[in-house]
Amino acid sequence: MNFLLFIVYGLIFVQAPEITNLIIINKLPGVFVGSMIVYTILLGFGYAIQKAIDKLFRGVVFSNILCSIFFGLAGLAFEWFIIGNSPWKNPAAIQWGMFVYWVGLFMIPRILIDKHDAVKGLARKIKIFYLAYSAIHIILALTLPAKTLPFWIPILWTVVYTGFAGFYLKYILLLKNQET
Repeated sequence: MNFLLFIVYGLIFVQAPEITNLIIINKLPGVFVGSMIVYTILLGFGYAIQKAIDKLFRGVVFSNILCSIFFGLAGLAFEWFIIGNSPWKNPAAIQWGMFVYWVGLFMIPRILIDKHDAVKGLARKIKIFYLAYSAIHIILALTLPAKTLPFWIPILWTVVYTGFAGFYLKYILLLKNQET
């Protein structure tokens, strides 16, 4: 059940940016469907990788930091070598924004499927924050002039997904406190 929830939460997490990028900005609904298939596969691998990291590195702080760094760097590699958003091919791409997006893709589901009582309140805050962000994101994408979207939307992603890092830190601290 955790495996399926991890994938579902991950797929929900990517909806606002992918709908905006692939459907609203680039008018590529077929690519959107294909991207959801790719995300499903990546999330499946990500679930297995984070479980392996947890087994190899028992410390809550270290394993979560390692997961964050691994998924951020793996995501950048995917962006650079598969999608073509490398600094040398697409200098306009915001590298930090892509890094924090990929960290979030795997850390948000990790937090949301966590069964520790201490994490339940944090999970609720994340869901509320993400729903508010998604609504604002889609409203802006539908109301701002189309020419400005490739400028404003990546900035919005970068700011919001950087903000999610506060949730990751809180998560690590909650688990660390429960561990002691």
